[in-house]
Amino acid sequence: MSHNNPQLFLNFAKNRSRVYWLLSHLIERPEPEALADLIAKLNATELGEEDALSSSLVKIKESLKVEDLAGLSTTLLIEHTRLFRGIRKGYGPPPPYESIYRGERNVNGETTLDVMTTYATYGFDYEGFQGPKDHIKIELVFLAFLADQEKKAREDENEDYARQLVQAQHNFLESNLVSFTAKLYEEVCKTDENGFYSEITNLMKLYVEQDLETLTYLLQESS
Repeated sequence: MSHNNPQLFLNFAKNRSRVYWLLSHLIERPEPEALADLIAKLNATELGEEDALSSSLVKIKESLKVEDLAGLSTTLLIEHTRLFRGIRKGYGPPPPYESIYRGERNVNGETTLDVMTTYATYGFDYEGFQGPKDHIKIELVFLAFLADQEKKAREDENEDYARQLVQAQHNFLESNLVSFTAKLYEEVCKTDENGFYSEITNLMKLYVEQDLETLTYLLQESS
């Protein structure tokens, strides 16, 4: 990526924000209307080269090509509840809060407070989200927010602040989301009965890993 092309960096931030928003929607309850909206968003999304990431996206798109959307929604709602609500041990994995996947006994502890502090540092309003604030959806929305803020900084030609925001995204990926998504994927795979949410969490895992590598490169090249 050329450092002499500001528009390229701006578009890159914009596209990354859009992907993180998409990833956050993938973890929502698949009610029929939400599922239809998700299918439209997925069909408008491409992730580039023929690699594991794009292959994962294709598998998700293919699994949603059905005539009976209401029937699919019913099936996925059952799986979503089992895999992401933490109903009971042995029935499904722990609920997707980073604190739980770090081995903390309860949510709203050290990890939850740490991510809330990070949110506040960058002006991210998390009050509209119910429950503990280290849920995987909120952390993905936070990355979408940071990438969007980076885009706006580049539009204002504030390159110093844009770089700070790239560093913030890099740090949050490295310290939080990369390990969180890897563990979530591993746990979901153990009990996922139809493979849909295994592929969803695989896509999350692959994307955050790739994004961390890309941001690491950008920071090294611009230092």
